[in-house]
Amino acid sequence: MKPDHVHFRLSHEAWVRYSTQAQAHEMALGSYVRLRLEQQDEFLAGELAKLKLAAQPTPSAKPDHEPLSGLFLEMLLLLRVLVGPYKGGMVQKEVERRGLTVME
Repeated sequence: MKPDHVHFRLSHEAWVRYSTQAQAHEMALGSYVRLRLEQQDEFLAGELAKLKLAAQPTPSAKPDHEPLSGLFLEMLLLLRVLVGPYKGGMVQKEVERRGLTVME
């Protein structure tokens, strides 16, 4: 089976950029552009699959973690990073003093 040919035009700037990159990889311009197109296609397909997976509903969390959604957990972790271990320890002791469960 004979491969199909695709013809397209590039701006001068794109032609210079791709030609330079192709020469750096010791490839013909057409082969280099085809490789880049195929790599980008595979990359985008993988990213799209990840987005579809992330958009699917997740099973409910364990009963002891139901009140915390992913957003609240992310906020908690970011705040812990910002305040540091010393201030975080003080806050955890206050939570324990009030009889609440501390998340490690």
